[in-house]
Amino acid sequence: MGMHWRGRRTYNKRSSSRYIFFRIFLLLMLIIVGIWTIMDRYFVIKKTYPRPQFSAEYLREEENKKFIQSLISKAKFLNQEYKVRASIIVSQAILESDFGRSKLASVHHNLFGMKEFGEGPAVEFKTMEFQDNHWIEIKDKFKVYPSNEASMEDHTMLLINGIDCNSQLYQGVLTANSYQEAAFALQQAGYATDPNYANKLIKLIENYKLAQYDM
Repeated sequence: MGMHWRGRRTYNKRSSSRYIFFRIFLLLMLIIVGIWTIMDRYFVIKKTYPRPQFSAEYLREEENKKFIQSLISKAKFLNQEYKVRASIIVSQAILESDFGRSKLASVHHNLFGMKEFGEGPAVEFKTMEFQDNHWIEIKDKFKVYPSNEASMEDHTMLLINGIDCNSQLYQGVLTANSYQEAAFALQQAGYATDPNYANKLIKLIENYKLAQYDM
């Protein structure tokens, strides 16, 4: 009778072990099936709705627009306060700084290629000038600013006050009846030596619809 009882106990332990193993195996299978289902759905969705691929040109253009938007508020303020067209301010900043990418702009906040003729903070850079019907490379001193806003303010003051020997130098920019006229007034005043300077500004203004910010 004792032998019979011990035999039954051994049998029950083995059955219990098999049952536990079966449950663990079943649980693992359910987990595997669940993971497989989730991954399968993920790849189906990914295939159906592929992640958009943006070209370098598209990303660069988005950066251009972001740079422009960073200037609009200040440009509109300067337009309202001093009657300098916001379209001229922003288009010049774009052209002179390559949308803020130039080292002079990105490091020293000089958005307009403003040169330093006095003893103020300055940095020396190579630059291209159009002389005697061809481009030459020269070194010159350029102003250093604490911020882009400070650069925009100084540029506006130059257009308003002119230079020491000619305070009326840029009056044609201020009294212009259109951004086209203002752009050519800048070129005629000698702001830049580039013979296509005005046309480049006009193209930028029209491409990015900058005239909408003029008051």
